[in-house]
Amino acid sequence: MSAELNLILKTSNKIEKRVLPRFPLNYLTFRLQGEEDRTLSTFSVKDISLTGVQLERGSGTGDLNVGDTLKGTLSWYGERCFISAEIKWVKDKRLGLHFEESKIIKSKIESFLEISNFVRNLRPLHKAKYEIQKPQGLKYWLQADGPIELFVWTHSNGEIAKFQIIIFKDFIEWDLQGTQTGDVINKRNLETPLLSEEEFAFQLDAHRNEGRVAKAKNFLSKLNTDHIDEATLEFLIRNI
Repeated sequence: MSAELNLILKTSNKIEKRVLPRFPLNYLTFRLQGEEDRTLSTFSVKDISLTGVQLERGSGTGDLNVGDTLKGTLSWYGERCFISAEIKWVKDKRLGLHFEESKIIKSKIESFLEISNFVRNLRPLHKAKYEIQKPQGLKYWLQADGPIELFVWTHSNGEIAKFQIIIFKDFIEWDLQGTQTGDVINKRNLETPLLSEEEFAFQLDAHRNEGRVAKAKNFLSKLNTDHIDEATLEFLIRNI
């Protein structure tokens, strides 16, 4: 991986794209109720929020159609959540679902997506045990299977250059120019012969969104020195 993974491509004054490394293993899954064939019943969760989820299935989505209702179980590190949802779109191997708008389903989703659940299972992908060649300047990379990401980048002298936090659809970034926030509007896999990447498109806010910043502060407040060194964590909390 190279420094180009951190390249910023400006497409307008409000939308920016970033190409970031992607970890190939995802333990956040969805399994259809009543389907015995695991190749047909098991989906990888590519994106999730309180209102819906984006799924991917290796065998494709040819038997699934917009308007169909799917019932099944979201699973992640021992956590389980039964859902009912309507298919809103289908494209190649992916499909988007909108959760049933009932109090029971909403309560289950809110509990399943509690930030503490994801913090408890953050993976420190910057550590050697994951055998990932880090992009130049990437000091910390914490990930919770897609919905939560933290990237901390440094200059060649070791000083922090910037950090980026993705919490579901919220994007928060700090650099020497200050803090900017935005909404994740698209994620696209980029496959090359040597590495896996993902292209993020962000709709940036006209002004710093304090609601997004508050979510980032809440996330950072739950981290400890098992995740990141104390000095860096203090820097992130102080400067966001």
